[in-house]
Amino acid sequence: MTRFPIALVTLLATACISPKPADTDDGDGGSGGTTIADIQRGDVAEDSIVTLHDVVVTSELALDGGGFYIQDAGGGEYSGIYVYLQGTFDGLYLSIGDRIDITGTYTEYYGFSELTVGGMDDIEITGTAEVTATPVSDVTDWEPWEGVLVTLSDQTVLACPDTYGEAEISAGIELNDQLYEYEADRNATIAELTGLIEYSFEEWKIDPRSADDLAGFVPGDGCDFTIPEVHDMAEGQPTDAPVSLGSVELLGVVATSGLTSTGTPGFFVQQEGGGEKSGLFVYLDDKSVDLSAVDVQEGDVLDLTGNGSYYYGFVELAVFDNADIVKTGDTAPTTVDVLDGAPDDWAPWQGALVQLVEPTATGEQNSYGECPLDYGINLDDWFTSYEAGTGTTWDSITGLITYSYGEYGIQPRSEDDLVGGTGGGGGTGTKATVADIQEGTVAEDTLVTLTGVVATTSSDLAHGSGFFVQDAGGGAYSGIFVYTNADVAVAEGDELTLTGTVTEYYGMTELSVSSASNIEITGSGMPVTIDALDAVPSDWEPWEGCLVQLAGDVQITGKVDTYGSAATDWDSLYIDDTCYDWDDTYGTGDSFPSLTGVITYSYDLYRINPRGVDDLSP
Repeated sequence: MTRFPIALVTLLATACISPKPADTDDGDGGSGGTTIADIQRGDVAEDSIVTLHDVVVTSELALDGGGFYIQDAGGGEYSGIYVYLQGTFDGLYLSIGDRIDITGTYTEYYGFSELTVGGMDDIEITGTAEVTATPVSDVTDWEPWEGVLVTLSDQTVLACPDTYGEAEISAGIELNDQLYEYEADRNATIAELTGLIEYSFEEWKIDPRSADDLAGFVPGDGCDFTIPEVHDMAEGQPTDAPVSLGSVELLGVVATSGLTSTGTPGFFVQQEGGGEKSGLFVYLDDKSVDLSAVDVQEGDVLDLTGNGSYYYGFVELAVFDNADIVKTGDTAPTTVDVLDGAPDDWAPWQGALVQLVEPTATGEQNSYGECPLDYGINLDDWFTSYEAGTGTTWDSITGLITYSYGEYGIQPRSEDDLVGGTGGGGGTGTKATVADIQEGTVAEDTLVTLTGVVATTSSDLAHGSGFFVQDAGGGAYSGIFVYTNADVAVAEGDELTLTGTVTEYYGMTELSVSSASNIEITGSGMPVTIDALDAVPSDWEPWEGCLVQLAGDVQITGKVDTYGSAATDWDSLYIDDTCYDWDDTYGTGDSFPSLTGVITYSYDLYRINPRGVDDLSP
């Protein structure tokens, strides 16, 4: 029987497994008679310390080194749970089939039940036992099977695995690679699929442990697609949330643009010949792709590998590695489809390169750089800025078709794509201060001008388009995020005059500035005020957008999620990475004598965003 080591990256000491007193009450609900089923059925309170006797190890260590699965002898509903290792485990060796006594704290991690174990002394091997995989079928509620080892018969893999190692199967859940890096393609079949049931990111998943858990595997149709086939996969999918379409390889597609200059990073490609369903936006994840090393120009012939995505109604290919962009040629012609009127449905034209004949602006350009056209879509500025207003008419507009926030847009790639148009720009709004906006004196959607505000961050944010400013002198209600795609370099300490529209972005107040002409740098090297907070405020709202310093010891208490966010011990405040990728250096358990950053609000939580390493003082 193969044994596997459980080890953490930081090894503080080497420990041995030692016997524990039998039937010890470990506090708050812990007793010798507690079972996993008691926990999963809700008979044990969350955060209780429990001791489980003679449970069976059902998996090896997860690939991320974070833990393993156990279940009550005999398996069945409510019998399994994931063990999260939080401590030092050098020298601990377990095998599938080991019978153990284990003590830990019952926790819920975003709806996934876990037993958090803090050290070697909390695990004792007592023998070996049979490992039971329970056959299941036609499951409509996976909750009773969370953490349980199950077997599903006659499964089909409906899509290639995405970049997270997940692929939908015919049972209605995701095949996942938490425990084993499996290989599968679309329409592959598995006679008997065995694995542990996991819940994460609001989806149920099954985690096979080895190739043996994919008994009777038969390869499918591969993972090469055409762009029209990607569009076909997206048809009928919901538009109110991102939908993964699985791993996608595109061979010999032609670039119809270079990189976007503002907003979402990426470029467009088309299937040779153009037409409906011929175009696709290639999204580049800027946390894993070095954008400075991506040299894509119109006419380049490319082989691409990524994750097909239907992102709130927009068909995309998400790429997470520079190596997945391979140039095989650079002289292919691109096809421009000429439209002399709005089609009945813009959806098939998503990502396509089109030309609108004699379009007219039917409204003013808004603070997001969008201007409505009589074709039922918006002129937008992903590649180039422009000036337009009601009544502006062009001989033609050539660009790529996009879909965002329920509206279609056309993205000209340069001034050359806008033929014969005229327009205005700039302007002033109602004079105001940041405090006027944050205290509600100025209403949402009001055009305002702020004078003499000071940048508290640069415009070179790790994630996001814009920068933060404050009224000189700081204080409560003094800060705000300036959202802009304008190509203007703002440095911390710059004094600014800004004209923009007051907006609320999912509960966070912002000033939206549409063009560079509305950002005037009037000084530099101005003092930036940092407001010191000695204790958790009764309400974080006055500090939204402000630059603050949390005094006293601050600790990261939660696990870092995939978005660079984690809980701290400052009540419900999270640390986040809008300005700086702090999670590349620090993680759960790290503490700081003080922590400085700007306060933001998203997904119902207030968050502090350090601007750089100097804002964290370990």
